[in-house]
Amino acid sequence: MLFAILILSGCSNMGWETFHEGTYKGTKYQLQSKQTTSFMSSAGGRIEWQMKLGNLKPVEFGVENTDWSPPYSTKIYGNTPFHYITDKDTVYTGKDYEPGSYAVFNTMLYLFPGAEDERNQKYYEFMRDEWKKIDEMMMKNRKPYNDFPHIIGLVFGEREKFVKRYTGKYMNETWNLTIPPDGRILFESENGGQTSAGLSLKVQMPGKKIFLRQDGLTLQELAHFTDKNKVSITKDFNIEQIASEK
Repeated sequence: MLFAILILSGCSNMGWETFHEGTYKGTKYQLQSKQTTSFMSSAGGRIEWQMKLGNLKPVEFGVENTDWSPPYSTKIYGNTPFHYITDKDTVYTGKDYEPGSYAVFNTMLYLFPGAEDERNQKYYEFMRDEWKKIDEMMMKNRKPYNDFPHIIGLVFGEREKFVKRYTGKYMNETWNLTIPPDGRILFESENGGQTSAGLSLKVQMPGKKIFLRQDGLTLQELAHFTDKNKVSITKDFNIEQIASEK
C-alpha cells in the first residue's frame, strides 16, 4: 500500500509535520505527514499520513486500518457499523493492479472500537463532514496524489476481524491463504514463498467467486484449506475452475 506504515531496520523516521490545517466546529485539526526513508534503498522512501483533531490521539492511515480497494462485499462487516463518506469510487472491481502502476487506492478506514468509542465517534463526524473537502484539495494541489489515502468510508471495527485466513497443504508444505476486505488473494508458504498456485489474484464479484486454473492447486487440495474453526474456504467462497493460461 502506497501510504502504508513502513517498519524496516535501518530506517530513518523524521517527525510529523503539519501539511494542512483548519478548524472544525471550533476545534483545530491538522493533516500531518512524515517522510520515511531507508538507508538500504535509493528509492526515496515513502510518505505516511495521520489526522489530528484537537487534543485527541491522532488517527494514522496505515496497513492496520486501510485497504487497497473498496470491500468485495459489505456483508463481511456483519453487524459492525460502517458508513460511506462519499458516493464516488465505492464500487469494487476484481481487476488486479498493474505492477508498478500509480493507482489511487480507494479505501475504508477502520476505527478501532472499545475504550476509544468517543474518540472514534468524533473522528467519524469530522471525516463525514470535512474529509471530502480535504481530499478534493489534496487531489487538486498534490502531485502525485497516489501517495495520499483516498478514504471512501469508515468502519467501526478492527480490520483484522474481517480478514479471511485459511491454512492447508500444497506441494508437501504448509501454506497460508489470506483474503483481506479488499478481495486480494494472498498465497504464502510458512517459509515466506509466494505464488498464485492457479488462484485468481482477487475475489470476483458478484458471487464471491475465486477462479482456479488447472495448473496449480487442485480443487480437492483447495477444499482442505480451512480457517481456525476448521471451516473450508469452499464454504465461504464459490470456486470456479477455469482453463490454464496459454
